[in-house]
Amino acid sequence: YGGQSTHIPMKVNSSGVLPIIFAVSILAVPQTIAQFMSQDSGFVTWVTKYFSQSSALYAILYALMIIFFTYFYTQITFNPVEISNNL
Repeated sequence: YGGQSTHIPMKVNSSGVLPIIFAVSILAVPQTIAQFMSQDSGFVTWVTKYFSQSSALYAILYALMIIFFTYFYTQITFNPVEISNNL
């Protein structure tokens, strides 16, 4: 149209890999704390059982955190007013 570019400058994945990094970091905290405690503790047993990477609870929390952080980080970085001004 008159030699002008006709595209919307939006990324497909605007949040990138940061939500995954945030989720892994938060899920690693209970495991790190459990390593410094006595192995006979009930907390250590519970963390070892439910926060191992092969447990269902870990997978569910991991997925929910990725979805939450993706939404949250995109809300921070994506500015629709700036995008509309660039058109």
